[in-house]
Amino acid sequence: MLLKTRKSKKAVSVIIGYVLLIAFAVVIGGLTYTWIKTYVPIEGLECQDGVSVFIKKSVFDITTTPHQLNITVKNTGRFSVAGYFIHATNESDQKLATIDLSRYLNEGESFEATKLSNSILFSPRGDNSLKSGEERNHVFDIPSELGILHNLQITPIRFEEVENRNRFVSCVNSRTEQVIFNAPI
Repeated sequence: MLLKTRKSKKAVSVIIGYVLLIAFAVVIGGLTYTWIKTYVPIEGLECQDGVSVFIKKSVFDITTTPHQLNITVKNTGRFSVAGYFIHATNESDQKLATIDLSRYLNEGESFEATKLSNSILFSPRGDNSLKSGEERNHVFDIPSELGILHNLQITPIRFEEVENRNRFVSCVNSRTEQVIFNAPI
């Protein structure tokens, strides 16, 4: 009889150990969640109203190998911009531009531009260097495998000061789109 009560007490202590282990895990998980939640921004970063770029010229020359896309971007907004994201379509009825052209920047022609996270920056210093009214010309060497480009989409980017930190911000509300002029064959 004495042997039977010892085994039952041993089982109760194992159950208590598991209950305590689960309780500690839940408490630590809750504390970790509360701490990590403070690092997530409450509202998204947005550009100021008045940021605008215009594609002044876009010529796609299919007579060269690789094909060359020559664009001129003009800042028509009230604020300086740091650069832009550039995407294109290779079908005339395609609505969303999905081909990222930033990797095809001809750096020999456009020495002032640099690439950062699939974007074209006007200055390697990471500042808003394209002032209002200024324009820049860039040449892209497009592989012939992409076909003929039809639409071009540019989204300006800026560096914004948020909580004393310089943040990289995409100006989605200022996106511009243009049909590309194809040079004659």
